[in-house]
Amino acid sequence: MRLRKRRRRPVRRRHHSEYNRKQNDVLASLFGVKKQDNSTKYKPSVDIKKGQDGFEISVELPGVKKENVDVAVEEGVLKIQGKKENSEEEKENTYRSERTFGKFERAFKLPDKVDENEIEAKYKNGILKLVLPVNEEKNKQEISIH
Repeated sequence: MRLRKRRRRPVRRRHHSEYNRKQNDVLASLFGVKKQDNSTKYKPSVDIKKGQDGFEISVELPGVKKENVDVAVEEGVLKIQGKKENSEEEKENTYRSERTFGKFERAFKLPDKVDENEIEAKYKNGILKLVLPVNEEKNKQEISIH
């Protein structure tokens, strides 16, 4: 008995990526989602935890200055935007760089019970912590029966 190795067919990545792009374009048009800017390379990591009093969001932003971060709530969506900059001096003398730089944006649909006016943000040691308190009474509405 002789053991033969089978040659695997190469994966057609280009076909799959083009199909995925077209599928994403169709879904985006159906649901009214804005197309993402592919020039954005930097995407900070995020942890979201639920506690007794609300939610806590931690965003890792190493090397990002506090002045370069904006947090806003618009129409029930929490947006975290900013820019991680690379100095010209570092670019000039760099032989190899694996770090990512550029603009970033993260957006999260807030649950209805989050009190948007009481959100707190703290930035320390490259970590942005957001505390989103929950108001259980916010959308509670009594309806009388006639």
